[in-house]
Amino acid sequence: MTHPRIFIGLTEVAGYHANLKRGLENLGYACTFINLRPHPFGYGGDDVPFPSVRVQRWANLHLDASSSSLVRILLFGIIQLCNIPLFLWALARHDVFIFGYASTFFGFFELPILKLFGKRIIFIFFGSDERPAFLDGALMSTHIGSTIADCIRHTAKQKRRLKRIERYADVLVSNPASAHLHEKKFVQWLAIGIPFSSAEEETQEMHRVPQGVRILHAPSAPKMKGSDNIRAVIRTLQEKGYSIEYVEVAGKPHDVVLEELQACDFVIDQTYSDTPMAMFAAEAAAFGRPAIVGGYYVDHIHGNVSEQLIPPVIYCHPDKIVEAAERLIIDETFRLDLGRKARAFVRERWNPTAVAERYARMIEGTTPDIWFFDPLTIIYLHGAGMPESQVRDRVKATIEVGGVGALQLTDKPDLEQRFREFCGS
Repeated sequence: MTHPRIFIGLTEVAGYHANLKRGLENLGYACTFINLRPHPFGYGGDDVPFPSVRVQRWANLHLDASSSSLVRILLFGIIQLCNIPLFLWALARHDVFIFGYASTFFGFFELPILKLFGKRIIFIFFGSDERPAFLDGALMSTHIGSTIADCIRHTAKQKRRLKRIERYADVLVSNPASAHLHEKKFVQWLAIGIPFSSAEEETQEMHRVPQGVRILHAPSAPKMKGSDNIRAVIRTLQEKGYSIEYVEVAGKPHDVVLEELQACDFVIDQTYSDTPMAMFAAEAAAFGRPAIVGGYYVDHIHGNVSEQLIPPVIYCHPDKIVEAAERLIIDETFRLDLGRKARAFVRERWNPTAVAERYARMIEGTTPDIWFFDPLTIIYLHGAGMPESQVRDRVKATIEVGGVGALQLTDKPDLEQRFREFCGS
């Protein structure tokens, strides 16, 4: 049996696509991964079939940095011109297209062409590419000057984009906690997992006295990750008398983060996460280091996801992070055991080949019904990257300025009403 040829693109998210390619190749699939955006942490693993791909990376790098409208128009034109031969080459040589983080060749307008030529399309969503703007602390952070008008415009744009994707995509992969704008059933993110390439070498377990621990926090976006709150957690613990070596790494190469992971006792990932184990917590798990992850979704996840699919971390309410950290400091046996369980989880369930086997079922059209989630059943209201009070204010202001229709949830009247009650509108 000849496997279909796979195209993955056109960006990278924390090594996800490079590892997915590796797993699919382990299963015998011919696979191409094109990354048109240079990643600051240098994950690699992508292909460069034409010199034009390097030109596009250069143009994207300068497009993000330029403040000149004329320069941006010129660079955008270069990118689109280079995309034409790349798209035609990909169309001729591949049978399945896997797109991640809302990236396509021509702003989703090529999707009907792919369907016309009988290509199978899979879209992977990572949260910020689908989450309503009024629930996204990174998009709507006040420190970057975002307004409610911006929020309304962005949410409407997200809804239009998702409707187009859902019209043509064969399979979607998403997280129920960020999929409010979806209308089509999708495969649950945790049913698939993160294709994670674990460290090959065995690392030493850290045995320290209860009053001397090294805690690591490595935020890719400190505001979104709630770093101020995590620093406050550390101060509270130190005021209680615990001897803590707190290490915070931000904006450093990936290798630096990996070195710090091996040197720490445990990590505190983030404060307001809508998933229990994102890439940083998975990397910690690979070294046998347990993670604390704060998030309001903890009150809903057990009703949405099978217990065996939930990674072994301390996933807790944002107000409970101090207690969680205190337990890991005091109870070394529990800390080491949780680290061992986390390592076993990512190595056995989330290794690239295991995750690729699940993608193979989506590629071949044999996706189990149990993997799917109906967005009509979503009841989660808190989003990610913001405390509850800020979410309430953001939702209320969105309704006051744009009307309830600005939530873009008219297809989900029950959820729409929940939001109105949540913010008192």
